[in-house]
Amino acid sequence: MPRGARLDAPGTLHHVMVRGIDGYGIVMDDADREHFVSRLGRLAKATGTTIYAWALMTNHAHILLKSGQAGLSSFMRKLLTGYATGYNRRHKRHGHLFQNRYKSIICEEEPYFLRLVSYIHLNPLRAGAVRSLDELSHYRWGGHAAIMKKHINDWQACDSVLRFFGEKEGTAREAYRLFVEEESRRGRQSELTGGGLIRSIGGWSEVKSLRHRGEKQFSDERILGSGEFVREILEQAEDSVKPLLPAASSRQDAADELRKQCEESGIALHMIESGSKRRECTKLRKELAVKFVIEFGLSYAETARQLGVSTSAVNQIFRRMGRTVLFTLLLMAALSACNAAPSPAVTENSGTMTEKHQPANPYYSRTDTTRLHLSDAVWKQVLSPAVYDVARHGATEQAFTGKYWDYEGKGTYHCAACGNTLFRSDAKFASTCGWPSFFETVRSNSVLYKKDTSFGMERTEVLCGRCGAHLGHRFDDGPPPTGKRFCMNSIVLEFEPDKPSSKKQP
Repeated sequence: MPRGARLDAPGTLHHVMVRGIDGYGIVMDDADREHFVSRLGRLAKATGTTIYAWALMTNHAHILLKSGQAGLSSFMRKLLTGYATGYNRRHKRHGHLFQNRYKSIICEEEPYFLRLVSYIHLNPLRAGAVRSLDELSHYRWGGHAAIMKKHINDWQACDSVLRFFGEKEGTAREAYRLFVEEESRRGRQSELTGGGLIRSIGGWSEVKSLRHRGEKQFSDERILGSGEFVREILEQAEDSVKPLLPAASSRQDAADELRKQCEESGIALHMIESGSKRRECTKLRKELAVKFVIEFGLSYAETARQLGVSTSAVNQIFRRMGRTVLFTLLLMAALSACNAAPSPAVTENSGTMTEKHQPANPYYSRTDTTRLHLSDAVWKQVLSPAVYDVARHGATEQAFTGKYWDYEGKGTYHCAACGNTLFRSDAKFASTCGWPSFFETVRSNSVLYKKDTSFGMERTEVLCGRCGAHLGHRFDDGPPPTGKRFCMNSIVLEFEPDKPSSKKQP
């Protein structure tokens, strides 16, 4: 499965997150905690890595650091490998301790530094490891106690943090304490644990506002910061990494090529960018779509943004061309954005956005919640082939092709196999992953959960609570208030629009 390349250069600010495998703990007692923290401190000194904030929890850890000359990867490898070896020896166990590889987000300092410091240091309080801010000030397994001078870590850059709050140490420390107290009243702040456009500019409403204004913003899921900051990071990436990135230069080359072709064809640039369906615009758009994807290496989504059409429109261009091999490779890359493994591709004519279930399905009901226990042969008989492949055999539809991935209608989503009520539209959000995503279900028993360890990954499969149909997967990177992302397949969903209000307008 393709994974994003690490972005790093000496002096880069990273928010690093590590978790225990299968959700299990990475520490069992204070001896383990002391081992982890002392190793962190020794390596920070030895490698010139600056540690601004950190918190060690039972099954995960957060670190805000600035990489040293040896780079982030070398530092983290020595920290995690050495700790895991000692942990296994002490507890007489074998195998991996940490889940997959650690997660690192490059962060722009000016807007995010202080928020990240407080977010990380407040982790023990929010998790219930301590009961108050006063207890947090004495908590040994987080960096807050060192900044409050209740515990000494000579390797932690406390002065660098306090410098933001004043020149005198005492008044700066009090200002820092008040800042953390104020930040403790905030919610989950999921934007501080990831990158990408939506997190960087403050939410989906801001993304839509940018689009309405016709403004473009560079973004990358590994970077939390402004478009200009993202551009600088990508341009500074090492030559060995650049070919793997959706580089700013490729986007600029595509924009230049678009202007050039418009001038040579006598077509106004705004006609292409506005999505005009005039024959000459459509023809040029098809030619440029192929060039942008194959020659410039742009994604379908970025190609669509450049050409003023939807991602599914670009997808259709390649499907009609029959470029099966290319499409499969790009699909695998798109699937990795959702931590999903490539499954058999599923497509079905979406038709209208109204109820459209199989008339021959006698088990379909939007009111009956009785559990269904039917044989595979029965389901194959009453479901369409495409729905059957996903619902009963766990196939995955192509990213950005489902009828609901970017649909904004108001109403209720039901299971396409049995009619069970699953989600409301007001729980739907734009996740940019290419599949419809929701942060909560209609009711707690709308869905069931199953541990999925296929393809060497640890995921949570989501099943229909009535018929057991495979719907998709749930991830822990969603927005408030739940922090969950239910990443679903459109083809196993059916949408029921809200009825117009009968109240007369005054």
